[in-house]
Amino acid sequence: MTTPKDEPRFALFYLCELKENQTITLKDKGLISFKWFKKSDLSEIDFWMPFYKEILEEVLPF
Repeated sequence: MTTPKDEPRFALFYLCELKENQTITLKDKGLISFKWFKKSDLSEIDFWMPFYKEILEEVLPF
C-alpha cells in the first residue's frame, strides 16, 4: 500500500474572481502548515503518487 510522506506537505489553493459582496478568509494556521509552490517547482517535488504531478502540470495556470 502506498502512503503519503509525513513531510513536507503541499496544498493547492485555487485563485478565483469574487462576485459582489463576497469575501474569503484564510486563517494563519492553515497558511503556515503547508509549503507554497509554483508550477516551475513541480520537478523538484517528490510526489507520492506520480499522476498528481501530471495533473498539476496540466491544470496550473502559473
